[in-house]
Amino acid sequence: MFSTSDVTACTGNTDDDAWFSFQLPENHTSALFKLQSDLGGKLGMQVFRGECTNLILQECFDSPWIDDISGLEPGQTYWIQIYTLDDRAAADFTLSLAAGPMQPDNDDCVNATSITSYPGYFVDPGPQSTAGATNSGVRLCYPFDEKTPDYAYDVWYSFVTDYTGGDATVTIHFNDPPVNEYEYLNFHLQGFEGQCNNLTTLSCLQNDDVKSGFKDSTIVMNLYGLKPATSYYFRVLTSSDTRNYAPVDFTVFAEGTAMEGTVGIEDHGADHQGLEITRYYPSPAHNVLNIDYVADDYTRSQLYMTDLLGHVIQQKELLTRQGENHETLQFDQVPSGLYIIYIENEKGRSQPKRFVVE
Repeated sequence: MFSTSDVTACTGNTDDDAWFSFQLPENHTSALFKLQSDLGGKLGMQVFRGECTNLILQECFDSPWIDDISGLEPGQTYWIQIYTLDDRAAADFTLSLAAGPMQPDNDDCVNATSITSYPGYFVDPGPQSTAGATNSGVRLCYPFDEKTPDYAYDVWYSFVTDYTGGDATVTIHFNDPPVNEYEYLNFHLQGFEGQCNNLTTLSCLQNDDVKSGFKDSTIVMNLYGLKPATSYYFRVLTSSDTRNYAPVDFTVFAEGTAMEGTVGIEDHGADHQGLEITRYYPSPAHNVLNIDYVADDYTRSQLYMTDLLGHVIQQKELLTRQGENHETLQFDQVPSGLYIIYIENEKGRSQPKRFVVE
């Protein structure tokens, strides 16, 4: 490099420099680059936006190698200035540049990917990745109450607990992380309650096994005492004090007493107390549901069928005998979906049961 520029350097001296430009493709917000000095000399690199007569500094790098430029505007042209940082008059180098991955849909809390089809029923979202993710700016809790580093990438997920609430376990399984690319990254799993604009951290974990290249590594987060039929959020985040960028591929699984994950016949042989549905079938049902239940007294009861919001779809009066009972519930023109049944009398109600209508 032998040319010079009047542009002020953020580090070093731009008494020799070379300039390049690139246009970012639509639907992309980052670019990945590799800058390597052929003779091992130290290089500085600056990235600008705007026009040549009015450049605005976007990023500044001191001796970069492999890195990413994030927070870019799709379709815009950017300028790269490269210059030597040591006393060498010139340096030969190789610059490689590529558009970063497209920004994922679940890049923030508001657009979190749901992993429940109905309250408490886990649905596998398939292969996941932080590729193309940006920094949502939500504070970390590991270390406690730490501001999220500038170089962080997170993707978001949500789930709704079942109608009894309880505990849930979220497991993130990382897919054979490459040691060299992940050397400088930290990996986090953080769970939240509340609304996206007012989140409270319930749990936050960091896994150094993944950072060191531990094969088939996982992070397991336990969430206790979750409320019934309530939305919760969690995010998978990579962070770094440097700017080495490496997408993380992983899978998601959730289970627990608040995430039962089964539909159909339940509670065989359970210790029924007072009033309890012991069996219901078929599931999926079409226009009729058979219900077996037990009661500890002769009484009049009500059988309810509701939707997930508690709206009553069907109500039927029952003359309950002491011991085992059988009833059928008929319904027509009910939309397909998940519904709730329970029996209620003057002493209370049975545990709600869920079934599918097709």
